[in-house]
Amino acid sequence: MHFIAIVAVLIIIASCDKDNFVKKLLPGITSIFLVQMIVVYHGNFEKALIVPEWYLSSMIICMLIMVPIFLAFRKLMRGVFVVLILLGVLAIFALVFVLVTKFDLKPNMIFNMRAWGEMNLSMFSYYLSIYISKKTYGNGINILLKIVEIVAYCLPVILGIIPISANNEPICMTITGACAFVAIFITFANKGNIIKSEKVNFVFGYLGSISLPIYIFHPVIIILIDYIWENCPKYAKYLIVFISALGLAFVYRIVADFLNKKIQERKKKKEIEQNNEKDNDMIKKKENEEINENINVNENKDDSDSKNNQILDKEN
Repeated sequence: MHFIAIVAVLIIIASCDKDNFVKKLLPGITSIFLVQMIVVYHGNFEKALIVPEWYLSSMIICMLIMVPIFLAFRKLMRGVFVVLILLGVLAIFALVFVLVTKFDLKPNMIFNMRAWGEMNLSMFSYYLSIYISKKTYGNGINILLKIVEIVAYCLPVILGIIPISANNEPICMTITGACAFVAIFITFANKGNIIKSEKVNFVFGYLGSISLPIYIFHPVIIILIDYIWENCPKYAKYLIVFISALGLAFVYRIVADFLNKKIQERKKKKEIEQNNEKDNDMIKKKENEEINENINVNENKDDSDSKNNQILDKEN
């Protein structure tokens, strides 16, 4: 999926801006391998071929540090305390970089710290959901949790739709993060609203399964529009990007499912052929054993007949 999007971006640049193709390719090479965020002392993430993929790069880098720490401490204490340790490590990193750079943190470092913090908050939300799931509350608290869950899911959507100044984006991101934290632990604790309709659950489940393709493909559409329609009105741009990204995600999912089905069928066919070969080998082995056994029986019979004939000859 990532490489499909990268190839699409390279084709767009080569077609629409071939004179600057090399200039845009060279700084973006690291983003092809999702390592554009590994250097924390500058802010070159904006030179990536697909800028929003900074989050995938930051997640990979953070996990290379977080996973060994988590595995080392998980044997000694509960997972929730390991999460608190990881948040403490983030605080130490932030303090060290703030002192070293004299409050001149570069975007790469800021976004890496953001990814680290969000991943840990997600894990903490999960452990909190386990704790709450074991509690029994009265009707009043249960109703309140359901209302809070609805608000926590809807508020980020509203903030994403209404026009807000770019200066207020950090506030909106903080509110969105807090809402996601609350919504996740209520939902996973089974204390929120339960949707019983299988069709509705299927729709939301399917949309969730194509959320990553939408995230990956929507910048490709934006890059294309910026090249071919420079004065595109914002409302038209948002509408085109939304519909196109959703359509591409659907197509990707259909093709991916088709290819996966074919691969599984091929594997199954190969397994059947291998099993048939084993069965044939077993049958042949058994037949050979029976043939050898018959040969031995016949040889023994011949030997016995020969001996009997010799005895009869002597008697005569």
